[in-house]
Amino acid sequence: MPHGTVTPEPPDLIDDRFEVLELLAVGGFARVYLAQDRTTDHTVAIKWLALPPKNGP
Repeated sequence: MPHGTVTPEPPDLIDDRFEVLELLAVGGFARVYLAQDRTTDHTVAIKWLALPPKNGP
């Protein structure tokens, strides 16, 4: 990740639907996770974007 970006880990379950299973890749401004869609039972990839640093308090 570029210096100054903040990327918190995603929750284990996103929107009560997508179960995050594992980290697949890390790029310049995002991480990509393997997840399972509990509604359709499909395997999906989720891109979790980095946040720019806060400016000021």
